[in-house]
Amino acid sequence: MEPAPRTTQRTLSGRRGTLLLVDQGVGEGFSGGPVLRDGKVVGVVTEADEQTTYAVNAMVAREALDGWGVITCSPGEERIVNGIVFVRICPGTFTMGSAENAPFADANEKPAHRVTLSEFWIGKTEITNEQYRRFRPAHRGEAKLPATGVSWADAQVACEHFGGRLPTEAEWEYATRAGSRTAWSFGDDEKRLGEYAWYKGNSGSKPHPAGTKKPNAWGLHDMHGNVYEWVADWYGPYPSAAQTDPTGPASGEYRILRGGSYSYLDSVSALRSAFRISYWPGYRFWFIGFRCVWVADG
Repeated sequence: MEPAPRTTQRTLSGRRGTLLLVDQGVGEGFSGGPVLRDGKVVGVVTEADEQTTYAVNAMVAREALDGWGVITCSPGEERIVNGIVFVRICPGTFTMGSAENAPFADANEKPAHRVTLSEFWIGKTEITNEQYRRFRPAHRGEAKLPATGVSWADAQVACEHFGGRLPTEAEWEYATRAGSRTAWSFGDDEKRLGEYAWYKGNSGSKPHPAGTKKPNAWGLHDMHGNVYEWVADWYGPYPSAAQTDPTGPASGEYRILRGGSYSYLDSVSALRSAFRISYWPGYRFWFIGFRCVWVADG
């Protein structure tokens, strides 16, 4: 196969119907390539020679692909629903849990197993007190802090009120990893944890406003630290076989918390992407919050 052509820089000079017109030719071999503006794909090159270059508008190309039954997804796309920012997570397959020789791994994180997930939209941040009050007006707390003191049932009903549900445990870990296989989404270097998380090393033993640390590669904040997050599943052992869109055991006694917290009681290990802990669903602790998954129309 021929190597892919090198990228080139040109300027969009106008439109002609549904086509984008580039100011000059880009040369043979660029047909089918992306046209970028501010790092985003705005078109697909259709005709490319030394003098004239046309590109189909990206939205037109996407509609055509949808019509042909081709699944398209723009990772990191954001949508505001009922005052909550949700981030689009594209479908994919990942390894959930921890390998046998992974440092700090607990037994309940094993065996590592392959999981395939459909597309979903997840909250960019944990639900804040300000947002939660739109569901439960009597709830108290500083507006931008994560809503805490919320039971599993409270969290689930709140997500339903906002048009969604709690994320499954698999969805949560997939979104947290953001394509990584390291201890944390940003790598294995514990020294960088403070860039992405509020934890015992920098929190002053208190929660902080949601979304004030760096996001992971898919644009999600506080997946590590700040407050633990309820997920939808009952707690149980992992299977060894590959799964598709798993929802966990059909019943159980405990629900699952993910992500670790600001508390001085939590080691940095509790903030790892694979870490999981079981809790009675009626607990309403100051270090437990949640985020929602939006159930998109259609």
